Amino acid sequence: WMLGEYRLLIDGVCAASWKLYQMPHCCAICVSCSAYVQPDFRGKRLGTTLNSLRQEIARLLGYSLLLCTDVTKNEHQRKLLKTQGWKDIYEVYNKRTTNNVVISVINL
Repeated sequence: WMLGEYRLLIDGVCAASWKLYQMPHCCAICVSCSAYVQPDFRGKRLGTTLNSLRQEIARLLGYSLLLCTDVTKNEHQRKLLKTQGWKDIYEVYNKRTTNNVVISVINL
């Protein structure tokens, strides 16, 4: 396990992907970003399983906290994070994209 980009291949097709990085200047926090499940693989609990896997990878790498951001209109991801124990700690309006963005964390 390592930091960087991950891809889940199913029958040679990229079903999902995500990235894990260390937060700059803070070795306690791992940042999860660009989590994506291809439309053909949605609705099969793959997102839930991969969310747990991201947490486990961050734990194995020695991090104390996992952080992610998400837009409020991504209802499926917002629900998944809530049901898996993530805590929303801040919401901000992104002037560049006009999206509301939530910062969420989970202790590892």
